[in-house]
Amino acid sequence: MVDIGAHTGQFSLLARARYPEASIHAVEPLPEAAAKFREVFEADPRVHLYEAAIAPEPGEATLYRGEAWDDSSLRPGTTSLREIPVRAGPLEEFVAADEIRPPALLKLDVQGYEREALVGCRSLLDRFDDVVVELMLVEDRAGQALASDVIALLRDEGFQLAGLDAFGRRNGRIHRFDGIFSRLQNAT
Repeated sequence: MVDIGAHTGQFSLLARARYPEASIHAVEPLPEAAAKFREVFEADPRVHLYEAAIAPEPGEATLYRGEAWDDSSLRPGTTSLREIPVRAGPLEEFVAADEIRPPALLKLDVQGYEREALVGCRSLLDRFDDVVVELMLVEDRAGQALASDVIALLRDEGFQLAGLDAFGRRNGRIHRFDGIFSRLQNAT
């Protein structure tokens, strides 16, 4: 399993509980969140943390830290408190293809940077059976891809939308949800 936007390890903890023998590769650029993640998993040799962001190109990126830890993104938001330089690059710079073994799950929660992060995963997407990604119905951050854009990208990569979960509401309307994608049977 690869957990991009691992934060302090919430999703990785769930994965560990459900699949105790799985290897987990977690990616988290926010230093405070990565430090907490390390504390939580310090005794687990099957969990590997990369303090970085997944992006289409290698280099340094700016992480915009929001008022809340889980509101940090490579896209500036309306409540960005500070800018933090972070290491960034494609997933293949951190995780080797042979470390992703079936059944493999890719989870992304990167606050408006989902499309770019998926492009940064493109060379390894064929290794995954399923993808869970946060999808937005309205723009939260300038220039971010909306749900239809991310769904189209994953469809082009051989995945179909298989389910929805974890709806978020704002002003009484659904504005975000988690999309659950599965590899099309005839795609490889």
